Amino acid sequence: MNENGLVFSCHDEEGVIEVVDDFDARALYFGTSARQSAMSREEPHRLVLSYTRAMLSSLLFTREPRSALVLGLGGGSLPRFLMHVVPTCRIDVVERRARVVQVAHDYFHLVRSSRLRTHVCDAEEFLRENSGRTYDLVLVDLHDQKGPAPLVTKAGFVASCAHRLAARGVLATNLWTDLSERVPPSILRDHRAVFDDRHLVLPVTGKGNCILLGLPFPVASYTRRHLDAKSMELQVRLGIEFPQLLAGLARANPDLRSSYAR
Repeated sequence: MNENGLVFSCHDEEGVIEVVDDFDARALYFGTSARQSAMSREEPHRLVLSYTRAMLSSLLFTREPRSALVLGLGGGSLPRFLMHVVPTCRIDVVERRARVVQVAHDYFHLVRSSRLRTHVCDAEEFLRENSGRTYDLVLVDLHDQKGPAPLVTKAGFVASCAHRLAARGVLATNLWTDLSERVPPSILRDHRAVFDDRHLVLPVTGKGNCILLGLPFPVASYTRRHLDAKSMELQVRLGIEFPQLLAGLARANPDLRSSYAR
């Protein structure tokens, strides 16, 4: 890594935290070459990494969120974007590394706000102790340097996240894995067991990421007319390529492809 672009570096009990500038981009690293977060310094609210935009394909299948739970903060890309584009949304963020939270505020334009509550604790602990709260969006982005955090593959984790969904809520989980195996079988099995016919996968083009979506209604209940109209409206309003994300979902999911053909 080019130290000429190094803006900040520290260690905590889990390892290195580095902030690096490269032209317009600012990136967060945890001691490896993999970017944990990236931000445009000229447009800090824009979602730079394609997997973060893919996670928001969840908005195609529900109403505008009034509440969101984000598990895993990194540089704060998802909560920063949601706070900017959905002014009424209240967000809980769970991040177990206090220094990562501080770095997100100090170097990645994550504003302090009454709409944003940050919980420095383990995600499993939060899900267990705050079981009464429900959310329109639950966004899971929990990783270490090698891939999904062990908690993501733990039996019962998907069900714990699903229990936090409001009546029309959507769960979106980012899996960062080897390109030869985008979705670890144990995670896919648990996800299908919880969501059954409300389950979608979205491989992120050209990346080692795959997004799992758990929906409020069966996949077959969403029609092409509805999804096309919503994808265009969201693209105009939020600046994200929702029609392309929808096309990717249709390619990857036979049930949606059948519905989308109607």
